[in-house]
Amino acid sequence: FGRTLLPDANKTLATAERLMRQTRRAIDLEAGVLEIATLPTLVDAVMIVPIKRWQERHPKVSIRIKEFALQSSMVEAVASGLADIFASMAAAMAGLYGPRHGRANQDALNFIREVGDPDPDHVRQFIENCLETKKLVFGFGHAVLRAEDARATIGYEVGKQHFPDDRNIQIALTLREVAPEILKETGKIQNPYPNVDAITGSLLNAAGLIDSEYYSLLFGWSRVVGIAAQIIDERIHFRGGKGVPIYRCAYRFEDVSEQG
Repeated sequence: FGRTLLPDANKTLATAERLMRQTRRAIDLEAGVLEIATLPTLVDAVMIVPIKRWQERHPKVSIRIKEFALQSSMVEAVASGLADIFASMAAAMAGLYGPRHGRANQDALNFIREVGDPDPDHVRQFIENCLETKKLVFGFGHAVLRAEDARATIGYEVGKQHFPDDRNIQIALTLREVAPEILKETGKIQNPYPNVDAITGSLLNAAGLIDSEYYSLLFGWSRVVGIAAQIIDERIHFRGGKGVPIYRCAYRFEDVSEQG
């Protein structure tokens, strides 16, 4: 009987030893995955240098970025209190109202209007001036992707097909070709490629929606069906129909008046 169990016992011991080795390597930061939950904008604006230093010190530890999106987290927080879907969506849309989260393709369109001319030499000089004066180049970079956003690729094709004579579309197409190479040369940008906002504002404007104040609204409403389905599914299936637990955010108060 013991000989019959011996092969399985050896496999179990080998698996246990392998797991112990992997655990020791993870503890010593020799292997494993570091997961970071953050706002998408913080990755490009703040975290590039710390992440690069971490990778230099621990090259065998992978880094996985998890986006914390204000709109989706807001609707989940409100819905967890069993508010109806309308109220939950209203909170999510309010989260998009502030300029730190909304306005992305609106700002990209305004940037394209500032560029003003689709001539490649002019666009190149404009971007170089932005970098020299530390101004933002809107519509480029992504928290996760390290290539051109597939949604942007589709948008550029739509622009070329339906609005080839639109000046903003022409400038956006020139930016697509010129900007990544210039941004790469800085050595400070991990993803210099266009994101979806680089073209969608220009497309909406070319299609006739010239009031860009509505762009974030459209962006938010495009997510309504998926978010509503998630809320319903959670309330039916999670915890035997109780839904997700109520969100309770952790916070810390700092009395700056006592700091010297």
